Amino acid sequence: YGGNKKDYWRHKSGKKTHRDYLREDVEYCLSFATSPREFENQLYALGYTLDPVRFSVKAKHWERSVRLANIGFTKEIVQAQLDKNAEGRYHLFTLEYRPPYRPKKFPLEDELRKIEFSIDHSYDAATVLVDTLIYIVITVIQIAAELADVMLLSPDLRATEKDLKELVADYHFLKENDIHTVADLQANIDESKAQLSDLECERKDLSNRIRRPKSPEDENKNKERRKAISKQMKPVRERLRRAEKILESSPHLYALLKQEHELERKARARYLDRSR
Repeated sequence: YGGNKKDYWRHKSGKKTHRDYLREDVEYCLSFATSPREFENQLYALGYTLDPVRFSVKAKHWERSVRLANIGFTKEIVQAQLDKNAEGRYHLFTLEYRPPYRPKKFPLEDELRKIEFSIDHSYDAATVLVDTLIYIVITVIQIAAELADVMLLSPDLRATEKDLKELVADYHFLKENDIHTVADLQANIDESKAQLSDLECERKDLSNRIRRPKSPEDENKNKERRKAISKQMKPVRERLRRAEKILESSPHLYALLKQEHELERKARARYLDRSR
């Protein structure tokens, strides 16, 4: 793991890192590309840019690029696979051949185009439609999962697929609490904080009484009340934790959705240009 403790523990918990997704994408492109140019174009179609000098790739929202040699793909290994593919090009056009993106149909782009207004306005400065934002992300991920010949073009959004269950839980939380905008979400957070503050004060008062009981009966009664308050605080804490998580993650989800929308739009435009 190259000394990276985060990667180690992600693998231990059965999760993938960005490098794992990148490795899968590179292997996918190398399964059919027959020249360096084709290899670069297919990486670009998946949302990466290739630096041929450093032989590194970078997705749009990554802070740093990753050298392909560091994930097991040296220039020599890649070229050898390209040469092998070129020699057996006939086999690439059998039934087993499946390019990483089939531009004959654009179900994701079609879906994103239908809700383009919602995407563009779901992060309006005045009223962020956070429930719409999460719903759109869930919809796009599910479409890609259901269609075998379609994949998300954004590497970062593909990495979000693993959090689908959590996103669905977030969406249900928003619906159950009648939360639509970031303003609603912030109000819910403030309300939970106020409830916790009141309960904390009440529990602290009971703890003081327990330390100086008037009688054994009074002490036992206060202990039971404190226990009940602690139990009452648990769901409020969980509600606050989820609301704060959604508030923190919503700008990132919006950026991923916009990125996917742009990539899908460009893929369709390139296909239409080639068809003319």
